[in-house]
Order: sequence, then C-alpha cells, then structure tokens
Amino acid sequence: MIFSSFEFIFLFFPAVLIFYFLTANFGKNISILILIIFSFIFYYIAAKEWLPLIICSLIFNSLISFFVKQKKILFFAIIINLLIIFVYKYNVIGLSISNYSFENIIIPLGISFYTFNQIVFLLDIYNNKITKPKIRYFTFLIIFFPHLIAGPFLRYNNIIDQFKNKFKMPFSKEKIKFGLFIFIIGLGKKIIIADSLGIYVDALHYSLKLGHLPTFFQSWLGTVSFSLQLYFDFSGYSDMAIGLALILGIVLPINFNSPFKTTNIIEFWSRWHMTLTNLIREFIFFPLTVTLGRNLSLNDKLKSNFYLIIIPTLITFAIIGMWHGGTINFLLFGIYNGILIVVYQIFLKKKNHSEVKNNSNFLMIMINFVFINFGFIFFRSENFSSSLNLIKGLFGFNGLGIPYTLAEKFTLLKIFKVDAIHLSYGLSSIYYLVFIFIGLMICFATKNYNFSKFFLNDKYKFNFTNYDLIKIYFIFIFSILFLDRNVSFLYFNF
Repeated sequence: MIFSSFEFIFLFFPAVLIFYFLTANFGKNISILILIIFSFIFYYIAAKEWLPLIICSLIFNSLISFFVKQKKILFFAIIINLLIIFVYKYNVIGLSISNYSFENIIIPLGISFYTFNQIVFLLDIYNNKITKPKIRYFTFLIIFFPHLIAGPFLRYNNIIDQFKNKFKMPFSKEKIKFGLFIFIIGLGKKIIIADSLGIYVDALHYSLKLGHLPTFFQSWLGTVSFSLQLYFDFSGYSDMAIGLALILGIVLPINFNSPFKTTNIIEFWSRWHMTLTNLIREFIFFPLTVTLGRNLSLNDKLKSNFYLIIIPTLITFAIIGMWHGGTINFLLFGIYNGILIVVYQIFLKKKNHSEVKNNSNFLMIMINFVFINFGFIFFRSENFSSSLNLIKGLFGFNGLGIPYTLAEKFTLLKIFKVDAIHLSYGLSSIYYLVFIFIGLMICFATKNYNFSKFFLNDKYKFNFTNYDLIKIYFIFIFSILFLDRNVSFLYFNF
C-alpha cells in the first residue's frame, strides 16, 4: 500500500482520521497511541514480512537509549544499527554489479530511513540535545507512517515539542486545508508526471539489458526523463508526507526547495533531500573537517584544500552514494557529485560569485542541470556498462536515432538515422516530450508551496487564490484517473 493508491486514499487514511479525531479529547497520549497503532498497521500492509525486523530495531534502540551517554555504549549501538543495514540491505542487493536490478530490489522497506533516524536519535541523546526521552515519543518519531518509508528525516525535539508544549490541540482547520492541498500536489507529481515518464525510462533501461545501444535522442530523452521522474517521484512523496502529517496536525520539515533552479552543485545539494543533506553535513562532513583540520596551518592553501575540502567531500559523497545502494554505480554517483563540489569549491566559487549577473543565471541553471543529469545516469543504470553506453549515446557515438514516430510524422527527419526502441503501451515519443516539457516548466518556472513550516505558528493562515483552487481541482481529477497504475515510489528501494 502506497500513498498514491486507492486503498490508502479512500480507506486507510480516512480510518486514521476518524479514530484520531474521535479520540482527540482524550489527551495527547491517546492521540500518539492511535497514530502509532495505525503506523504499525500501515507497515504491516506494506511489508508484513519485515515487520518483526522494525519492531526488533525499535526495541533495541529504545532500550539502549538509556545508556548511550557512555561513549562505548553509543559506539556499540551505532555498529549494531549499521550491521543491520549491511546484513539486510547490502547483502541482499549484493556488492557485485551482476546481482543488482533497479526494478526489483528486495530489501526491508524503509530500512535505511528508519535505521539512520534511530542513529541520529541516539547521537542527539549523547550530545545532550535530548533530555529524558520517552519510549512512546521515540516510537512515534520513528514509526509515524507519513515519513516512515522514505523520509523526511525527523529530529526528536522538533516533532515531540509540537505535542508537548506548543498546541492545546495539534490539528486545526487551516492545517487540514493546506495539508490536503499539498497532498494533492504531491499526488499529481507522482501519478501524472513521474509515473508517466517512468514508462519510457523503464523501456529504455530494459532495452539496455538486452544489449541495445541508445542513440543520441534516446539517451537524452531517457536521462532527462529519469532526472524528472526521480525528482517528481521523491518530491511528490515528500509533499504527500508533509500534507498527511499536517492534516493530523504535525508539521514535518521541508525536504525539497526547487533544487533544479540552482546555479551550482552545492546549492543543488542544499535543496535536494534537505533533511538527509543536513544530517550528513552535521554528523559526517563537519566532524571530518574538524578531525582532519587539527594542527593544520591555514596559510598552506594546498594542504587546506586537500584536508578541509577534497578528502571530507569525497568521503561524504561516497557515503551518500553507498547509502542509496551497495553497487559500484551508486559509489560512482556519490564520487561524481563529490568531484563536482570539489571543483566548484576550489576553482569556480569565487569566480561565479563575482561575475554572475542576473541575465546569465538561466544559462548557469541549465548547465548545472546537465551536470546533475549526468550523475543520475549512474543512479539509475543497473551496471557500469549500461551507464557507459548511455553516456556514449548522449554524445552521439551511437547515432542520432530519430524516434520512429517522429520520423513518420516529419518526413524531413528521415535524413537522420531512424533507430529508436519501441515504446511500451503504444504511446508515441510526442507523449513523452510533452511530459518532459511539463516537468521542466514546473521545475524551472513555477513557484513552490513550502509554506507548511509557517503552521508552527497557530495563527498562520494560507490564502488560497482562485488559481490555486482551479489547479488543485484538475490535478486531483487527473490523478484519480491514473490511480490504477501498478507502480511504487523509487525511494522505497533505498
């Protein structure tokens, strides 16, 4: 069961609302208990075979949280959590390229998210950011179903304070209206755009498995399609998670802030999967720079760049890559992005800050998007050979390859090599070009609706325009029409 399914939208979540609102007057402890129970039911329906694992993980971390003030105990707890990820994720996927299949990864659902979130919880206790944690609050923090499987990552104090201190009643009509609005936007991102583009992406990568060499147009159509598919899939999930939580009165952190509108790779990563980036920066990158920078003379620019930028950045992004999966391709994805950041930090940052003018921002955004798009080739491809063939295709080494459907409609295009894969479902290339255009327009030319954080103020009210209401009506109608697609969220694999 996923958020974009009939069962969730019309059965499960209404049941949650009924029980949650009916018991609201019984106190916050009952409200939390209701949400915990339904969260376990949600996980059982989604992946009942992995329910014992998440329960054991919760029991272990809740018990050991009383002792992690001791450094040795903290170290032991982190090792056990990382071992769980290694055994159940990387050994199942396999560290060899041949064992990996993007479409059929069999790993415990959400294991990276809920395990890493528990490690952060233990670290916060050790660092005195959490005092006197309670098991029911901890369980709620981890198991809360809107964020359970694919984030956003939560911090204990930020969420629990909303129950403990700030609100007499955590929900309100204003939160419900805006939460429903954001949920529908996320639903449209996922169903209308991401799933539609995914048809072409899957067809292309299936052909790569069969030995097909993608042509220029196929490669660009396929790689841009995947970049947009991944963005709308994951940001759509995050929007739905934020919307669902807000309907229940809980304000979750923003996870995306128009990342494709950025002019450089550092800014991109500060806006893409923001909660993960913030945690990685806090618990990995900064400690690495502090450790490597000890007794280092800042006058030695070469050593400073090496120890304070190059080494920490490459290690951090190698970890980010391997966090997503245990194959060489994910490692390459991380290292590729780390190299881009190193190059920008050392050679381009000062130049860009001093020379960039408003009229050149669009060009830099497009250049940045192209580099990001190259990185996602490693993220999506099943092995290095497929990645290499796609990269060759992007540069035209496999021919231009005008799609059949376009060549049939525009005779002049037949002067180019016509050699495209047959697309599934009988849909023409024009169909995908339209969705790519729509996706690019949304990414680069529309505003985002990251206003949920303002609802931490009980008096905040979002003023809907007529355009907002008309837009959300059509998004919901079209989303419902495509609810029967048999798909899942891409980030459920990680």
